Amino acid sequence: MSILSKGEKVHVLIRREYEVDIRLRFVGEVVETTDTVVRLRGYAFVFDGGIGKFVRSAEQMERIVSLVDSGNIIHVIPREVKLEELQFVEEHDRNVLTDGKSFLMTTDAFGARR
Repeated sequence: MSILSKGEKVHVLIRREYEVDIRLRFVGEVVETTDTVVRLRGYAFVFDGGIGKFVRSAEQMERIVSLVDSGNIIHVIPREVKLEELQFVEEHDRNVLTDGKSFLMTTDAFGARR
């Protein structure tokens, strides 16, 4: 039995191993899951250093993410949040994930707030 279930939505922070590694985030809905991996359908966000912002992929994609890799930090987000409305914005010198309505999540140790 997996800790995640079909239909749940998540934000995945992929930890960088080196300073020069790409800063990558993924937000998606669980399509399938096992005890150790999850298939997500959603959007990738890559940090563009030239503009200092995370830029979302134009199209949705599917990604398989390990649930047991310590390099993946996975936050559950509310089911009612629409993935296509999510964006990263700067708030108090931090990038936060928001739908521009009621959902706002920092990706640090303090987690999500609504």
